[in-house]
This record gives sequence, structure tokens and C-alpha cells, in this order.
Amino acid sequence: MKKLKTVFLDESTVDRNDLDFSKLNELPLDIDHHEYTSNEQLLTRIKQAHVIISNKVMLDASVLAQVPNLKLICIAATGTNNVDLEYALENNIAVCNVRNYAAASVVQNVFALILSLTTRLTEHSEAVIKGEWQAQDSFSLLNYPYNELAGKKLGIVGYGNLGKAVEKVAEAFGMTVLLSARDYSSDESSKVSDNEPNVSSVLSNSAHARVPFSELLEQADILSLHCPLTERNQQFINSSVLERMPPHALLINTARGGLIDEVSLAQALLSKKIAGAGLDVLSSE
Repeated sequence: MKKLKTVFLDESTVDRNDLDFSKLNELPLDIDHHEYTSNEQLLTRIKQAHVIISNKVMLDASVLAQVPNLKLICIAATGTNNVDLEYALENNIAVCNVRNYAAASVVQNVFALILSLTTRLTEHSEAVIKGEWQAQDSFSLLNYPYNELAGKKLGIVGYGNLGKAVEKVAEAFGMTVLLSARDYSSDESSKVSDNEPNVSSVLSNSAHARVPFSELLEQADILSLHCPLTERNQQFINSSVLERMPPHALLINTARGGLIDEVSLAQALLSKKIAGAGLDVLSSE
């Protein structure tokens, strides 16, 4: 059997020499493994490929049009926004991704960001390093008051696997959970993602009914994003949305950087329209 020419473009984004690729290498594939692929290297590496495995490398129409043998793109993550899905569909190129993985890690990260902001962890740590705490006569530094999560309202946008997992932990902290209705985007097709069940499933699996996004903005003490990035919801967290959030509110994004208008967010933080933001994704990384 002739082996399919396969290229793994960016193994270093998923592996720190702790993954076992033996099962992958046993497949009838002729695999080229690359730790990282630059834009300049991309076309040379994939030109003869039947299969591309990628995590973060951008594969737009102009690139894919130059790979005549391509049959399959495997995304080593959940998000597929780095692939031109429309071009792939029109040219019979299958695209698959990894779903329902790393939920525990993402949830930990969400609450690491929330706790860091609400407990003013960075400020307290820096105060100790600078000797500010030790210099207090009472050995009590009250410059950075922090808030308890119990009783706070957490607004969740995107109620798939990750949104549900965040909901459970929020309840353990004694928080009230608000689930956004699917009206945060102006386009109906983008309101229901592959990572979200249908409405009847949501209502049967959660004790929390969905509320309109506009109401959620005004009520939530913390807004956490867990929706996929689509063409229709790019930068839906914009200046008008940020202005509707309470001044004490926090914004958490562990989904996709492109969901936020980052210039508007920076301005909102500098002008203290919202109290803080915890991000582990940016539109350009």
C-alpha cells in the first residue's frame, strides 16, 4: 500500500517530549515531523501532502490552492478558525478537530485568572517583594482589597463542554451562574456551534435558564467566554458591550482572542469602565 504523504507542521505546540507518537507512526502514512513551521517554510513542506496535521499554522485559501493532492486536514485542537473551511468544503478536503479535551486544564486556568484578579494576587506578591507588607507597623497591608467569589454572578457565553465544566466549579465557589442566550451574534448560523448542544438539551442539563446577552452584561460580575470564533462573532466584545458591563466587572477569555476588540478593551481598562481582564488568548499571538 502506498503511504499517504503527511506533514505535522507544529508538534512543539502540543508536545514537550512527553507525548507518544507511536500509534500515529504505525498508520500507513509517510509522516514528516516538524516542531515549528514558518510562513516561509509552509508551502515547501505541504506542497506534496495528502494529509496536513496542524495546531496553529494558518491554512487559508491561497495556501490550500497550492496543495493539489490534499485530502485531509487534522487540527490538533478544538478551534478550526486557522483553516479556510469554506474552501475546504468546496474542494472536498475533509477537516477534523479534537473535541471535548483538556476541559479540566482550561477550567483551572479560568479560575486561576479569576482568583488572581479577585484576590489581587499580583499586587500582593509584588508588595511582599518590594517590602511594602513588612514595612507596615500592624503587619497588615490593606492597599489591595479583594473580593470573595461566593455570591458573585458569573456570566458564561458558550455552553459547550467547557462552559458546563466552568459552571460546576463556579457553583462550588457559591457563585450564581448566568448562561447567555445565543443572541450575542447577529447571525443565526453562528449562534449554535458544534461545541454546543441544542436548546432543549441545555435546559434539561442545567439548572440555569438562558438569559438575553444584554441582561447578562448588566448583571454579571464576571463574564467568561467559551464560544468558538466565527466570521460572524469576531470582536463581538466591543466598546458598546464593554460600556454595558458594571465598572466592577471582570472579563475572562480562554477561548479565542479574536472574540474581543482588544483596542476597545485596553481603553475600557485604562478608563476604568471595567475592573479587569484575564486573558490567555490574543488575536495575534
